[in-house]
Amino acid sequence: MSVPGYEKLAQAYQAAYEQASVGKGKERHASDNVPFHEQPMTTINRQLGSIDGFVYQAHKKSLEAKRLPLERAQAELLGAMNYLAGAWIELERQRMIASTAVTEKKYPPAVCGGLCGGRCAECKDGS
Repeated sequence: MSVPGYEKLAQAYQAAYEQASVGKGKERHASDNVPFHEQPMTTINRQLGSIDGFVYQAHKKSLEAKRLPLERAQAELLGAMNYLAGAWIELERQRMIASTAVTEKKYPPAVCGGLCGGRCAECKDGS
């Protein structure tokens, strides 16, 4: 991350990474060395079948930052960035599953969404 003019963006992403990997996020959410993408914030969203929980938490933290002192506000915004990163990671996981499904012509029901062109059992029977 060394594109001229984007140093401040890289600094913000680095701070969010550090909060999640060695700071407050790790202390609160990474018990037993659970990887970031397997922590409860992700597994709960998967169980619910959406990324809405990530988006809600990021929104909540953003609103909270508006009423906090400067350093605490920055910490809340780093948390919001990490929730949005979690959402991105989950969508990337879904994209990879869908891509594999198309390549291998296997269409898991939670991912197909019509990618099969009507060929999978779920789409044929209207599920």
